[in-house]
Amino acid sequence: MNTQRLRILTKEEVENLYARPQFTDIERRHYFSLPADVLDFLKIAAVNGRKASTNLYFILQYGYFKAKHLFFNIRYADIKEDISS
Repeated sequence: MNTQRLRILTKEEVENLYARPQFTDIERRHYFSLPADVLDFLKIAAVNGRKASTNLYFILQYGYFKAKHLFFNIRYADIKEDISS
């Protein structure tokens, strides 16, 4: 059986559509900002260690989802700019 798929987007266009967002500093402030009640719930300033890592992961996924409505597999080596801001 010979099936052919319709190709509307190029590989580059698909990559741009589904790749993790690359933010500018201004975009980071927008996408990674959380409502005050969420910040209070997470107790960002009062935690460290493993819970801080979980909170960071949540904030990153929150920002990426806000931008693209997708979740991403995150490797910390790839997100240094997003963490340092």
